[in-house]
Amino acid sequence: PYTTLFRSLRIEGIHFKHGSCGVFVLKGNYNKVLKSGFEDGQAPTDNNECPIASIAGGSSYSLVEDSWVWGKGRYGLYTSSTSGGTNHVIFRRVVVRQDLTPDNRVCAGTRFYKGDKNIAQNVIVLDTNTGACNYYEGAFAMGGGSSNGEPNHSYQGIMAINNSAYTGFFHEKSQQNTTIKDAVFWGNGSNGMTVISNSSGIITSDHLTVGQNGGSGFRSNNTYSVTENIMNTISYGNSGGGFREDRKSVV
Repeated sequence: PYTTLFRSLRIEGIHFKHGSCGVFVLKGNYNKVLKSGFEDGQAPTDNNECPIASIAGGSSYSLVEDSWVWGKGRYGLYTSSTSGGTNHVIFRRVVVRQDLTPDNRVCAGTRFYKGDKNIAQNVIVLDTNTGACNYYEGAFAMGGGSSNGEPNHSYQGIMAINNSAYTGFFHEKSQQNTTIKDAVFWGNGSNGMTVISNSSGIITSDHLTVGQNGGSGFRSNNTYSVTENIMNTISYGNSGGGFREDRKSVV
């Protein structure tokens, strides 16, 4: 893959394709990636843990904007945990479609991992065709694994549509405040939103449209202490019902 370390870098209008284990990895601070394409993070026969494109751990204040991510990869667009995680990273106006995923791996469309105050704005994950993952997270996912907690991430205007095996949004290790506003989770293979957070954070969902998903609209494990506030939201036509085992307040 293309890997670099800079204090400040602007990349614009480049099509990166056919990586051996990730097609694009960028580490550093105050970087901008604009109007670029990222295609195939690994070969069709490769089953390693490779995202298509990622911002490496130890990076802060970086932006990926007006870009496209597609092809094969464990994740479409990812912020990794090595060297301290990522902070103040923004994904804005990005389209993600995974055409294939490696076998026997945890998979997700986008994932903030071991980060703080990261933001996704107007990002869409759609039409994902997953392979034989050993665990399917979400079109949007956060936390898990070695993460000690995911504080203060924000999601604005995101959409998860027609992803065959994913939940629309998969929360894990939510800590402090997570906000999701003006979002659509529609026609996904699992739940609209899944919360398995084992932290004591607050998840606020405001103005969501959640419908026609293969599981529940909202699904929680009620043994966890996370607080969910769901406001101004519609949950419609989900196979497992609107809400399941949610510890929540609904307005």
